[in-house]
Amino acid sequence: MHVSTIDIREAAAPALFYLRPNWGRPVEAGARDLDFLALAEGYRAFGGIAASAEMAGRLPGAGISRLARGIVAREVISFEWRGEYWLPRFQFEGEGLTVAADAALLIAELAAALDDGELAQWFVTTNAWLGERVPLQVMPTDFERVHDAARSFRFACRD
Repeated sequence: MHVSTIDIREAAAPALFYLRPNWGRPVEAGARDLDFLALAEGYRAFGGIAASAEMAGRLPGAGISRLARGIVAREVISFEWRGEYWLPRFQFEGEGLTVAADAALLIAELAAALDDGELAQWFVTTNAWLGERVPLQVMPTDFERVHDAARSFRFACRD
């Protein structure tokens, strides 16, 4: 299901909201819907998110298999919502499917410690190591500090 701007506005309302599936009956949104909308909002200022099908369309023919390999190998940030994988756009260079070197380094650092949803959330959650700013705010000006925060987090998560 494609989420339109109207659905997102309805979802952002403080009270319970309803998504309208294709057959016309409203259904109450659950916690996963709210988590998805929070991630979508968190990434909005950093290029937003895109469905895997949209991203794969950037490389006709080989795009879907290349993207699928990256998702399975956890070389890209992705998270599932309603049967579709979603990817933050900030991690890709230009219009292709090449992961930017800085993003790849952080993903490699954090992937062993976090599941897919947690990994996506890490980049848009305030971090004490970064002065209560989100990693994506700090990355352009002080990547080393963000990398140190990721490394510290990974070491803190060790058993």
